[in-house]
Amino acid sequence: MSERVVLLEPPVPSRGLLGDVSQFLLRRPEDATHVEIGDPAAREHYGLRIAHHLGTPVDDYEVLNIHRIGIDAPVDRIFEVIRSGAAATACWPNRLARLQRDADSATNARVNVLGLPFWSLFRLTEVELDDVGDGARKILFRCHGGYPIGIFAMLARPSYSELGEHRTSQFFFVVSFNFYGRPRWWGARVLHGMWESVHNRATGNILNRLRRLCEAART
Repeated sequence: MSERVVLLEPPVPSRGLLGDVSQFLLRRPEDATHVEIGDPAAREHYGLRIAHHLGTPVDDYEVLNIHRIGIDAPVDRIFEVIRSGAAATACWPNRLARLQRDADSATNARVNVLGLPFWSLFRLTEVELDDVGDGARKILFRCHGGYPIGIFAMLARPSYSELGEHRTSQFFFVVSFNFYGRPRWWGARVLHGMWESVHNRATGNILNRLRRLCEAART
């Protein structure tokens, strides 16, 4: 097993819109996180695993995007950090796409472009926060009211040394949806490619910052 790297300095929230562009879109992530799904067999494999762990199928969704990172912190600590709100402040590009909880509901949130209340990208409804078994935990959201109509989920589980996983936990960030609720239309393929190039760069940086935050939180 390789030597663990302990990161003690938490990420510093970016400053302003240009800071978000620099930190989340222009900067290359410290560690790559995107899970390649290059053929139908891989798509079926991951679809079955998602259905097993999250309890929801993704066969009807055109987009399936998965990111993964190892974190030297236990599963419960990772979810404590996420639920505390610290992750949204330090790890999310809030100037580009502000994540806001609804004041009248603990289970609903929305993502607004540049924080403008009249320009909503989409809404999230939390449908499940649960133990999955074997020490794993998940949060599952339904996406609606915007371009993604589908699911967004975060799942963390203990690492398995027999699979070559060297950090304490493995954290997964899963998005599966249809653009505007339609699985196939003339512009979907082009839009998917553009969306994924931006999403992968931003998500890679988000998860690397989350790892730093969780590992710093141990101390």
